[in-house]
Amino acid sequence: MLANKYRYEIYSLWERNIEIGDSISKKKGSLKLDIYKKGNTKITLDYRDIYKK
Repeated sequence: MLANKYRYEIYSLWERNIEIGDSISKKKGSLKLDIYKKGNTKITLDYRDIYKK
């Protein structure tokens, strides 16, 4: 759940990359989700990776 009480679905494979206090950003129409962590670390997750075989 985000600070504004919005529930954002996170795929189970991504849960290990996200912690309480991280910032999440996704541009409209993009398939990439950016996770900003403490210490200026950025992780980018791509929805296309979920469906790779």
